[in-house]
Amino acid sequence: MTQEWPSFARKLAEVLAELGPDQFLVISDPITTRFVQFVAHGADGMRAEISSNANLSPGDRLSRAQAAELVSAGWAKPTDTPKRFTADTELEGSPNFFIDFPAPVEVERISKQTIAALTRVLRIPRPEMLEYAAFDADGRPIEFSELGIRRIEKRPQINPGRISRRLLACLRKFTGIADLDYDEDGDIGLIFDNVSMFIRILGNPPTVRFYAPLVHGARESRSLLKRLNELNSGFGSMHFFILNRTIGAVAEIPASPLHHEVLAQTMNQFCSVVDGVNKQLNEEFGRKRSYLKQPKSTMVH
Repeated sequence: MTQEWPSFARKLAEVLAELGPDQFLVISDPITTRFVQFVAHGADGMRAEISSNANLSPGDRLSRAQAAELVSAGWAKPTDTPKRFTADTELEGSPNFFIDFPAPVEVERISKQTIAALTRVLRIPRPEMLEYAAFDADGRPIEFSELGIRRIEKRPQINPGRISRRLLACLRKFTGIADLDYDEDGDIGLIFDNVSMFIRILGNPPTVRFYAPLVHGARESRSLLKRLNELNSGFGSMHFFILNRTIGAVAEIPASPLHHEVLAQTMNQFCSVVDGVNKQLNEEFGRKRSYLKQPKSTMVH
């Protein structure tokens, strides 16, 4: 190891300490495209990853000896290739070699382990040969000039399939329904009490939308619009509306990154509010209750 590496290790530890929740740092070798990357999860700690062969061209792939050396140094094996990454492994695994460091994050330990991988396994001669990209969850670039290496513009790759699988995995974990799945329309349907709810991913950047039809056959009137305005002013990001004679409720959260805790909190709040106003709206404006034929997998609140 050359004398530049200890200095770079200190700089890396300082940057990792600055990395905020849902911020990313990618350090790469422009010659081989091999990389190490970090994502901060706030109270959930930090994840570090090293590129596996699934992400490398044939000439740059790691040998069996190099892969074994990473595993012996504490890096977990890739759980699967990206094409076969499943909802069941999304929460715990990665298509790359990875380590999940709990909070409070020991940045010196992460830096030391990363430098060892860069020098002993990836065989990077000097840190100045590396380059970095850093950005937040919305793709806005972050500058860490203290690293002393070239910064490149690089936006995070949004993989719709991976986001869909993660949403399904989070909902399965939250509801305890192992066979929960998407229907033919791309919705995940759940029933709580007498209200049906549909969850899907929409837009670019992607968002997770919660939708519940509450009252069917409603007629638009001044009193109804006044009631909806009252509801919309009292429940923050939730929105109540009437469309095609159906009164509905929606809420949205960012889908990338998607954290189980945020999803669970939003879903709990959505269910609680909808459950509270559903009966009132039906009594005031409805002709029939918003029952839905129960799907294969349902959640009872």
